[in-house]
Amino acid sequence: MTSRERVHTVFQGKKPDRLPFNFWMDRNLMAELDKKLGEDFRIAHYGADVIESFFDVDWRFGLTGEYVDDEKTSWNIKPLLDDVKKAKDLVLPDPYKNDIFVLICDDRIRHPEIW
Repeated sequence: MTSRERVHTVFQGKKPDRLPFNFWMDRNLMAELDKKLGEDFRIAHYGADVIESFFDVDWRFGLTGEYVDDEKTSWNIKPLLDDVKKAKDLVLPDPYKNDIFVLICDDRIRHPEIW
């Protein structure tokens, strides 16, 4: 079975040849394996059936905060808002702008067997 067939089989409540899987790990280890085995090592090296893909939008919506960056992950160390009531004034991104889907479209092209 292909990854796509495997996932669709599970969604139909049927039994696949094996369980479809993806795995996530510590970001530092992930970055090391990206360098060693290639960016798509979970698929190319381990045969993962599912990948994560994200829309490209600034989730901070222009808010500034205090961060610690270890060159692999940026860690927020202070709340972005000091009062949750201020959230109603945030200007959210337009979900209909096509450019926010660039990463998802690129992943679909790179991994047609999964999509």
